[in-house]
Amino acid sequence: MPRLIETTHDTITVDHSQFLLAGWLGGRYENPAGWPSWDETAARAGRTDWFVVTANRGVVTSALGWHEAHATLELWDEEPPDDGDRWDQSRTAGFYCSSGFAYLDGIYGRGPDFPMLDLRGERREWMVRACCRRGADPGYPEDAPPLGLEEWRFQFWPAPERP
Repeated sequence: MPRLIETTHDTITVDHSQFLLAGWLGGRYENPAGWPSWDETAARAGRTDWFVVTANRGVVTSALGWHEAHATLELWDEEPPDDGDRWDQSRTAGFYCSSGFAYLDGIYGRGPDFPMLDLRGERREWMVRACCRRGADPGYPEDAPPLGLEEWRFQFWPAPERP
C-alpha cells in the first residue's frame, strides 16, 4: 500500500498564467543526457500542453492569469492512489532532479524563503503527478492578486528503474 512520506504546502504566484516546478541546485542546473533541453521544454508549454517537464525544471500553465494559488507537494514511497476524479485536470510525467529537493517558483523568481520538498534522493528520476482544480474559497484582496482561485497538487514517487 502506498505511503505518504512528506507534505509541503505553498502559495505560488501565477503570472502570465504560468509558474515553474524546479529542483533546487543553488541557482544552477545539471542537464543529464537524454532529457529535452530547457528551451525545447519551455516552447511546448501552453494552454493545451499545461504541464511539461525536463531535468530539474518544468512549466505549469494555468487557465487563469495573475493570482496566488494554493499548492501542495507530496512525497510518496510508490505511486499514490489515483484520485483524478476529484480534480479538473491531472497529468503524470517523468522529472529528473539533481539536488533531491523540489519546489515551486514564479516565472520571475521569488524571495529567498520558500518551502522545498525533500525527495530524499539526489540525481535520480521521479514520477510527478500534477493536479489542478478550482479553489474552494477564493478571495479578492484590494491591494494584492486574487487568492485561492486554484488549488494545485504535485505528487512525487520514485520512477521505475530504466533497463
